[in-house]
Parts: sequence; structure tokens; C-alpha cells
Amino acid sequence: MWPAILAVAGTLLGVLATGSVQRRSDADRERAQHRREQLAAVTALISALVDHRRAMWSREDARLSGAPAAVVAEARAASHVTRSAVTLPEVTTLVFAPSLQDEVRTAIRTAYALRNAPDAATLAALREDAVNAADALTAAAAIGAVAAAAVFHILISAPPSPWWVNAMVLTTVAVCTYTATGNTLHNREIRRKAK
Repeated sequence: MWPAILAVAGTLLGVLATGSVQRRSDADRERAQHRREQLAAVTALISALVDHRRAMWSREDARLSGAPAAVVAEARAASHVTRSAVTLPEVTTLVFAPSLQDEVRTAIRTAYALRNAPDAATLAALREDAVNAADALTAAAAIGAVAAAAVFHILISAPPSPWWVNAMVLTTVAVCTYTATGNTLHNREIRRKAK
């Protein structure tokens, strides 16, 4: 009788272990899919903002330089198309990466601010602000991705890692965060000196 009880208990434990591994694997796939969707959303938004910033620069430069009305109207129409193209990636990014809300709003607001610049110097400064805001959004997204991967590794990976592995992962997160932030600040400083 004991062998039968042990066999049943072993079978039940095997089923529980298999179910646990399967649930963990499903959760891992869902998290990876969510990270891919976040990356796609942020990438699409940055691309749309670059296109809109370029279109606004052309539009305002044409207006400020006294280009013919037809050229200004064509540039205005192009900027309307690129502005509309920002909406979908904006919403998608806010849905999949709500932690980036402030950076998203700032990047969009600064790209839209190029409109009706009073002179060429102001237009250049507004463009610089828009570039910096897009860089800050990119850095924040990168920092978030690295931090999410670290938290995933520490909290969810099986089997639990030794303390020193977790310490190395957290150190890597800190270095990446510092590097991303430092690169953004360094790029801003280079652009300021180039003026």
C-alpha cells in the first residue's frame, strides 16, 4: 500500500511542479511581449516626433525667410500630416509605458512649440529644446527597460540568485542609469557649445 501512496504523491508533486514551471514560463512570455510593445511604442513616437520637428523646422524656416506663399502652404500641409502622425504613437506609448508620461508630454509639447517662432534664433533654440526633450524620453525609456529587466531577474528568475548576483545586477542598473543620464547631459552640453 505504501508504494501506491508514494507513487500517487510523486505524481501529484510532478503535476504541481510542471504546472508551476508552465505558469512561470507563460508569465515570462507575457512580460517579454509587453517589453517589446513598450519598445515599439516609444520607437514609433520618437520617429514621429523627429518627422514632425523636421516638418515644423521647414515650415517655420520658410515663413521666416519670406518664401513664396505656395512654399509656406506646402510646408504647413506637411506639418499637419506629421502632427497627426504623432497621436497614435503618443497614445500607444502612454498605454504601454505610463511611467514615461511626463517625458512623453514634454517631448510632444516642445516639438509643437516650434510653431510661430518670432525669429530664426528663437526657432533654433526651440528646436534644440525639442531635441533635448526627445533625448530625455529616449534615456528614460532605456533606463526603464534596464530597471525592468533587473527587477525581473531578481524577483522572478528561478531559482533564486545568490546575493552577489543580485548585487551585480543592481550595480549594472545603477551604471546604466548613470551612463544614460550622463550621455543625455553630455549631448546637451555639446549642442550648447556648438551654438
